Amino acid sequence: MKEDKNKDDVFETTSDVPEVIEDIDIPGVEEPEEGKKEEGKKDDEKKKDLDVIATEFAIAVYGFAAHVRSLGHVALSEMMFKDVMNVNLAANMASDSIGKERFIRCLEDGFYSSGRVIEYLKFSTLVGVTSEESGRLYDEADKIHRIFAASLRTATGNKKQSPQVQQLQQALAARTVV
Repeated sequence: MKEDKNKDDVFETTSDVPEVIEDIDIPGVEEPEEGKKEEGKKDDEKKKDLDVIATEFAIAVYGFAAHVRSLGHVALSEMMFKDVMNVNLAANMASDSIGKERFIRCLEDGFYSSGRVIEYLKFSTLVGVTSEESGRLYDEADKIHRIFAASLRTATGNKKQSPQVQQLQQALAARTVV
């Protein structure tokens, strides 16, 4: 009998599937008005998390790195791809990190890696390796770099800096002529 019951539960065709009722009233749950739903969708489309932006950027750079490799610049392609993956990893780790120190370390890693990606994109232009996406990739890398910088400034409160940043600032101050 169990076999017959299971056979009855399976639908033969898609026309046998009952329609889903959209308007179910659940006590205590209010649905937003139609205008508010559309505004929320537009805000979601405009605002993306850093990890989503970094993932989309990594996918786009992967194609560009393959193009760079096909033109014979294997080392540039490898370095660019490695740092793009570091940006993606740092963004994902920062969104999932527990603890302020770990969060700041992830932001610093992403900041420096995105800066190196920008330099690789500039260098690829200098050696004549460009594509239709080069400008867009540069803009995206700059956007990600700025997001990391702003997040890092906010997380550190513009006061506490990592030892690496302090060393860089001291080295720059030593080079500056007063």
